[in-house]
Amino acid sequence: KHITCKQYEMDSHDGGLIDAQAATSLTVLGVQDEYSWQCNPEILTSLTLCQGELISENVKKISEIKNLQYLDISFSDTEFLDNPEDLLRLMVQKLVHLKSLDISGTDLIRNPTKDTGCDIDGLEDRVLTPLEYIGAYHEDVTCRRIPARKVAATDTVDRILNAAEHHIDKAFVLRRILARYLEFFGRSDSKIDIERGLDVVVQCLEHHLSKDEFGVNETLPISGAACIYELISLCSEYR
Repeated sequence: KHITCKQYEMDSHDGGLIDAQAATSLTVLGVQDEYSWQCNPEILTSLTLCQGELISENVKKISEIKNLQYLDISFSDTEFLDNPEDLLRLMVQKLVHLKSLDISGTDLIRNPTKDTGCDIDGLEDRVLTPLEYIGAYHEDVTCRRIPARKVAATDTVDRILNAAEHHIDKAFVLRRILARYLEFFGRSDSKIDIERGLDVVVQCLEHHLSKDEFGVNETLPISGAACIYELISLCSEYR
């Protein structure tokens, strides 16, 4: 049972709290405040937190959801987290059933001070047992060694397209992802998959065109059009 709720609705509406207790999949939309939610830690397997502030108490609460398999806390406000690498390590160690983790755009993405075989401090315990997916898109931190079969990040063309696919709903960050994708066209060592690139960029534009968001996010179609231009130019070069 999937439930999406805003935290103020959960606080003020008893039915929301009861439903959340029965949820196996829960999305919590924060409202200018730290996240607040109730769930049954025995049955919840998927948790998505967005548009709110992630505090240490939240992380500790998440770590107690022992059957959690899918966790997305990407682009949460983590500015005031103390020792984020230790909190990430706590989650990874306690969530033994975790398959998918997205920490994109958060301060949980930090390079370690020593070589652990992993470029994100706190994920080293997963080097020998990689996750199915890790989202580690960050505009200021580069991470190449990430313990997952599929990765969203900024260091390769494939990973940046993974980020675009995974965050297709987030227009505010999607335009920056497409802008980062554009940077690869000017590099001689880039291997551009034209077919996949066109497919992903067109999907992103179609998604937000159908939601009539271009008036609000004017730079998104500009970034998308620039990507399509570069991809078509590559087609001409290969003829």
